[in-house]
Amino acid sequence: MERGVLEMRRIQLVVIPLVLIAAVAAILMARGEEKGEKPPGAVKIGVVDVNMVFEKYTLTQELREAFRKEVAEKEEELKRKQEELSKMEADFYAQSPVLSKEARAERIREQIRKRDELNRYIAETRDALRRKESELISKIIPDIHEVVKQIAEQRGLEIVLEKASLLYSSSSLDITNDVITMLNQKRAPKPEGE
Repeated sequence: MERGVLEMRRIQLVVIPLVLIAAVAAILMARGEEKGEKPPGAVKIGVVDVNMVFEKYTLTQELREAFRKEVAEKEEELKRKQEELSKMEADFYAQSPVLSKEARAERIREQIRKRDELNRYIAETRDALRRKESELISKIIPDIHEVVKQIAEQRGLEIVLEKASLLYSSSSLDITNDVITMLNQKRAPKPEGE
């Protein structure tokens, strides 16, 4: 899921300027509160560790397991194709002295075709797995956004920031565990009769 981490990093690069603005606003509000002043338009802020949410969300775990199985199947197929090519090459070298010039040339062309086929399979499989990983992430992100929004509305939060892009935040602002709990509750099977 390295690609997922890279995608999250790209998202963070977009969010960092917003975080800095929010952090400055939070500092200014905190200074006003220290002086006993309630700053006009005080903003309530929450923080969520998206990476932890991804890791502990049961849907992520289920999708990751299905993805691992698919990768294992592709690796088995690749291994089979590599063994087939190796056997073909070994047979060629064993029979090469007795083959005619035309038969040798044909066998070499066949090996080249098989090697090209193998390389094409590797590239296509790699691309397909990358697309699949992106699809899996795109299934999870809307769930997380929805739950973050619900929790923010319940608590009257106006801004929720990604924890990884902050240098510091009070643990009292962290809603990560609440997000994980709500996501997993929504995924839990409903008892009969509900």
